Amino acid sequence: MYHILTHPLINNYGGILQAYAMQQALNKLDRKSDIIHYIPRCIIDFRKRQGKRAVVNYVLSILKLIFNKAETLFPYYFFPWLFSRFRFASLKTIRLADDRSNLQKIAATGAFVVGSDQVWRDTQTQHLENLPFFFLDFTSKSTRQKSIAYAASFGTDEWEASPEITEICAALAKDFKAISVREHSGVRICKEVLGINAVQMPDPTLLLTREEYIKLMNSRWTKTYACPSIAVYLLDETAEQQQVLADISAKLAMPMQALTAHAKADKLADRLPLSIQQWLRYIRDAEFLITDSFHGCVFAIIFNTPFVCLGNHGRGEARFSSLFQTFNLKKRLVSTCSPENILQVLYDPIDWQQINQTINQEQKRAFTFLSSNI
Repeated sequence: MYHILTHPLINNYGGILQAYAMQQALNKLDRKSDIIHYIPRCIIDFRKRQGKRAVVNYVLSILKLIFNKAETLFPYYFFPWLFSRFRFASLKTIRLADDRSNLQKIAATGAFVVGSDQVWRDTQTQHLENLPFFFLDFTSKSTRQKSIAYAASFGTDEWEASPEITEICAALAKDFKAISVREHSGVRICKEVLGINAVQMPDPTLLLTREEYIKLMNSRWTKTYACPSIAVYLLDETAEQQQVLADISAKLAMPMQALTAHAKADKLADRLPLSIQQWLRYIRDAEFLITDSFHGCVFAIIFNTPFVCLGNHGRGEARFSSLFQTFNLKKRLVSTCSPENILQVLYDPIDWQQINQTINQEQKRAFTFLSSNI
């Protein structure tokens, strides 16, 4: 049995889909697996402190939605239900609170696959647990020697942890059977900082075919666009970007379809978060996608949807540069947000035949690595 250890499966489309894809990839290799849905003590304590307040706020959100008080609606109250439904229907998971003794018992039943996502980025793990946790510090050496890291990500080009944490992680990493990282720069970090050899592997979401995602999204609960539209998936949208998007929509005479919920949206449907299946379908069916999300770019590539990526330094640019290097799509990254720059990129043709060939090559590399080490 292989236990997939990644970030908690919470309100993040890319995060939960990479965990889903990782498990499906192991299924293809006839390896049994589950996903550790680890909820650390800090999050549990926060939920307890919310207590009745969370219930009251949830009820108020529904009432405000009914009475069209969108300016105060907090759409993320609806996220847990959407993602829980997907977890129960599509993933085999183990839900653990903050009890490491339970993790240690599970560790005795098999090995781990650590990754993907930014599990080895110090600033991304501090609020969850600690960085050594994602180097399996709660397991025995014998368990780590059977375990691998698949496409673990540092997020950036530089190692962020302190010297003390670095020493701990380096010692733990040396016990792994095999290590792969998601970004090309991660290979260098492993060598220079952790003193280990690693190989670069594609994000797990790229291990499944377009047809497999289409099968996943085929549901009576999803719908197609009423007319040609531009999908917009921005995690850190600014007022400047909003104006640029409005200008682009006017110039192309196409409506924008937001893939994130907006509390102040005019339309009721735009105030609520999308299901994972609907999110995928909107990316597939869009005329164009404008995004600052790594996984937004990945699914545009999978579905052959023309896209432009707006630079988002705070979320780790190394992820984007490595992805675009692999697929020769560096021109899709725009650092200056203007209608002219974005439209120029959107209408720059993409050689989708070459892209699809690269996807096939990356899948072969990944499954060779996995089958050789698990």
